[in-house]
Amino acid sequence: MKRKLHLVTALFLLLGFFANAQDIVWTGSASNNDFFDEGNWKNSVTNVVPVSGTIDPGVAINLPLQLNKVATTVTANGEINVGTGSLGISTANLIAQSLAGEGGNVAVNEGGYFELTSTAPIRLTTPKVQINLTSGIGWIKTTNFSARSVSLTYLGQIKVNGIASVYKTNLRLDNYYLLGCVIRSNDATTSPLTVYEGANLQGNPVLIPVNTIHSASAIPGEMNNKIESFLLKKGFMVTIADEADGTGSSKNYIASESDLVINTLPKLLQNTVSFIRVLPWNWVTKKGRNDTTTDLSTSWRYQWNHTESSTVNWEFAPMSWGHGTTSDTGIAGFIAKYGSPYIMSFNEPDDCNAQSGQYGFAGSPKLCDVNEAVRLHKNFMKTGMRIVSPGGREEAPFGWLEEFYNKAKAEDVRIDVIAVHWYDWGSSPVANPNPTALQVFNRFKAYLTNVHNLYGLPIWITEFNANPARSQAINAGFLQLALPYLESLDYIERYCWFPYNSGTHFYGWNDATDTSNTTISLVGTAYRNQVSTPSIPEATIDAPNNLNLATYPNIALNKPATANSTYGPTYLPLNAVDGNVSTTQWFANFGVSGDVNYTPLPAWIEVDLQGTYTIDSFRTIEVSRAMKDFAFEFWDATLNSGAGGWSSALTVTGNPASPLTTFKTFAPVTTTKVRLYITGHNSTSYLRILELEVYGKLAENLAVNKFEKQAFTIYPNPVANGVLNINGDQEVESIAVYNILGAKINARFENSQLEVSDLAPGVYFLRVNNKYSFKFIKK
Repeated sequence: MKRKLHLVTALFLLLGFFANAQDIVWTGSASNNDFFDEGNWKNSVTNVVPVSGTIDPGVAINLPLQLNKVATTVTANGEINVGTGSLGISTANLIAQSLAGEGGNVAVNEGGYFELTSTAPIRLTTPKVQINLTSGIGWIKTTNFSARSVSLTYLGQIKVNGIASVYKTNLRLDNYYLLGCVIRSNDATTSPLTVYEGANLQGNPVLIPVNTIHSASAIPGEMNNKIESFLLKKGFMVTIADEADGTGSSKNYIASESDLVINTLPKLLQNTVSFIRVLPWNWVTKKGRNDTTTDLSTSWRYQWNHTESSTVNWEFAPMSWGHGTTSDTGIAGFIAKYGSPYIMSFNEPDDCNAQSGQYGFAGSPKLCDVNEAVRLHKNFMKTGMRIVSPGGREEAPFGWLEEFYNKAKAEDVRIDVIAVHWYDWGSSPVANPNPTALQVFNRFKAYLTNVHNLYGLPIWITEFNANPARSQAINAGFLQLALPYLESLDYIERYCWFPYNSGTHFYGWNDATDTSNTTISLVGTAYRNQVSTPSIPEATIDAPNNLNLATYPNIALNKPATANSTYGPTYLPLNAVDGNVSTTQWFANFGVSGDVNYTPLPAWIEVDLQGTYTIDSFRTIEVSRAMKDFAFEFWDATLNSGAGGWSSALTVTGNPASPLTTFKTFAPVTTTKVRLYITGHNSTSYLRILELEVYGKLAENLAVNKFEKQAFTIYPNPVANGVLNINGDQEVESIAVYNILGAKINARFENSQLEVSDLAPGVYFLRVNNKYSFKFIKK
């Protein structure tokens, strides 16, 4: 009996050993996404839930934890101490304050995203916790511990596929805005982009590796000229083009904080893509600087050259400066850059007597010749990087750069960002050295408004100040007004103060006797103290550029919208047509009967197009789930004996919950208003539409738009002398001009006058302040 008892005891202990050696896997059964709630875990073999106190904040867990394929974000409100155990993260998002271990290890596998929020994100215990990054699709993000600090503190604890980490060799340390870092693999086999032959991610998926330029027959999976849709993983950027060298019709996309799904490429790129380059994204704030000191709270810099590289301190934005870097060798140098997804074009090429404009290749025109500048700028498209326009002198956007932009567009030469320099030269600063800071600021505001109205693209202000002829006090006062304003403008991506003279310097020069170069100045203090926000705050960017890649524009933008239900006064239907795809939304409650403004399905939203348009497609962007069953309807004036009624342009059933963007095309119809009629939703409670976009052009019968009472007057109309006057009681904040096909036309607006002399004779439509509409005739 005693021998039998010993055998049973040994068997029990052995079984207990094997059970304890099994993984403890996440189930989410407690339904609270709390990492430290044992009810969310179980033994993968025995299905036993860990006892209370096993997984607690700050206490050594000593278990083999696995967080796999979790749809929602798991949160640990405290420190995760793996002890002598382990934690594996795959296809899951985990947020914790900090990480510790006593010789244990953490594996970040494919699709694993681990965010640490503490200012001391990885505790230096003895022995230290070990981290292994096994995939380039995944990361550890430290939101309050910089890349420089990570490089100095943690590299000895980090391995990449089991090999010791080496910065820029097998490990990336990307800036996460000013204070943070994204730690991830630098594996060349990482494939963040999946392309598909069909729309809506249908057809055989083909993976596209990072960094390498893929062109023509070298595109994997024989996908040359076959791509209609794609999925881009977060933390990456992709540029595509229809020519094998990156030129021609071209577009840039960014997946910053979320995966980006493009269900249908623009029509000019459908089945024509012959160039693809995927680059790792880098997260920076708006505020930059030129030199290499780090005391002004900036996360990026440039230095009028292409020779430097990004570091753990900042992203370096390389600049071509002049014509010499446009050769194949120069382009190869840009392609090889680490941590630089942008390329800045020429520096003040509009000046034929100075800067880059005075130079040219032997036997060729100077760079100030617009045709030559466009010819050479075109080569930057071969890098697959996001391209910043030439940065001209203050007046360039309304002269030289405008001509450059129009020629570039006509020749399919891409520009993603407009660069400007501004020193208030237009105010005659030498003769007027002592204006108020507010006067300078108001001129600056007007300038930026006019530039944005003309180009409609993001802006980098790569040189600016209130003028070197003015004092530190005036420059500092201007900065205190200008910097918060720049941070508030969604179209200002970056700005960089020009500090190299007495009145504008960051150090010294507070008065005539203070000529030291060590004491921070009034200007430096104002610049340092401005908290800078993300350069690109959006989770994803379907980036516009100067190339018109869409057949029709969004003609629902800022038009009157109504709905049969809304969730209180904050979530009105007009929010779904305001152009804001990240924060404002139409919100309707159809599934919670005891909640506010409950209205069961069907739910509908109607948009008055304020004119007769021919339309052929629409797109919706939703918040948590996409609509399931719906009809897209148009108003048919011929129905009901001329009384009119709704007809269906498209009916969809079983639309999936994900992706959150739904794009559909249909046979063209002509109408004055549209309605999205939703009968089923993949959510069981709420409908939340960020944006409804309808693509069309003014109908060829040119029916007169149904304009509301106007706050402005325009004259003369017809206009024959090239100048259209616009007057009203309100301030003109924005101007947009469209031709009869609905295409936006560049036109300069200054001093209440719209310059239309370059427009071809015909009918045009004018939109003032994104609200008031006019039709005018150019003779």
